[in-house]
Amino acid sequence: MITIVQTLVIFFTFCLMLACTSESFPFDSENIEKSPIIIDKEQNTGILFEREWLSTSYYRLYYIGPYQDSILVDRVLSAKFYHSVFDMEMEELPPAEFAQYDNNPKDLSKNSIPAEYVSLKIEVDTNQFIGGKMQSYAVFITNLSPDTAIISYRSRIPAIMEAKDRYKNWRPIQEPLIGCGFEIHSVKLPPSELVLTSAPVFNGDFKTELRIRIGENYSNSFYGSINPGQFESAFKANGDQK
Repeated sequence: MITIVQTLVIFFTFCLMLACTSESFPFDSENIEKSPIIIDKEQNTGILFEREWLSTSYYRLYYIGPYQDSILVDRVLSAKFYHSVFDMEMEELPPAEFAQYDNNPKDLSKNSIPAEYVSLKIEVDTNQFIGGKMQSYAVFITNLSPDTAIISYRSRIPAIMEAKDRYKNWRPIQEPLIGCGFEIHSVKLPPSELVLTSAPVFNGDFKTELRIRIGENYSNSFYGSINPGQFESAFKANGDQK
């Protein structure tokens, strides 16, 4: 006859066996695609961004194409897609290797969907920096949808940064630039391909969580410091500056 002690031993042995054979994801690093290694000819100065109020976002293109183990930062990439309303027939732009990513102003939305309405993977890599005058984290944006996405307008990716306020609510600390119409080009991102951009590293006395948002797509959260005023506009309701 099986005693209570024997029953308990059998039960805990079974639980231990079940735990040992269970899937280890997400801690299985073999199933996780690593971020590309950034190759940048410019040095990282380590100088942080200082902002007093809500600021305008500027997420520019440094790479576009399929996943690679390493990516070279191209600081003039956005200019290769430039189109002006005064010159829509610029045959020399973009170069042949980038032609598949260009949306001519005459066919701005043809066969493409704005990035805000497709599924994207946004990864902020706080271990890698984009060199330059100010410190910026590397950001990888991958198109997870079966559709081609419009990833950039007027040399800018439609992304903003959000932060948690003291009540733990996510609020924007950036706003997108409203275009004036003199640069009406866009850049297409095919399915499964990615772009490299950068996110500013802010300085401030309020430590909090941050993330990047494009439409309903959110990046991994990361920690940083901002000024509390970055949740607020620098202008009053009547348009006067505060």
